Amino acid sequence: MFDANAALEAKNADLKAQLHHAKEAAQEAIANAFQRGRTDGEVASRALGVAEGREAFLCSDEYRKMIAAHRLGGARDFLKTPTFKLTIDIQSARFLKEGFDKCVSQVDHLKGFVDGFDRTRLGPSLDATLQPYPEEVALLTTVADEFEVLAAEVGCPLPL
Repeated sequence: MFDANAALEAKNADLKAQLHHAKEAAQEAIANAFQRGRTDGEVASRALGVAEGREAFLCSDEYRKMIAAHRLGGARDFLKTPTFKLTIDIQSARFLKEGFDKCVSQVDHLKGFVDGFDRTRLGPSLDATLQPYPEEVALLTTVADEFEVLAAEVGCPLPL
């Protein structure tokens, strides 16, 4: 009987040790799960906060003012470029030519200003005294030249 009690007590001690190990493992699993959940929650919360913050910033007046200021600055920079100036010169020449053609057609319709008027002396490249306009200075034609001008305005030389 003594052997039976000793065997039962040994089994009881073994079961208690297993129970203790199981409790420790369960506590560790709970702690790990809690930490993983906390970490995952922090990551998800941070991502949600960043998304909400970004959305709030994109809808804010500060962002709209900043974008408007940058657009205006970009437009001002573009207005200084030789490309824009050349485009304006080309468009001005087109309007001048259209206006001249309308004027010539009106002169033709009226049969000239006076009898014996020589319409061949008219030309869009002539000034009021019927003399050719002076030659203009050559404009910058390459993109690199244009960036050099902008870099010089800003005071930052371009790397070679």
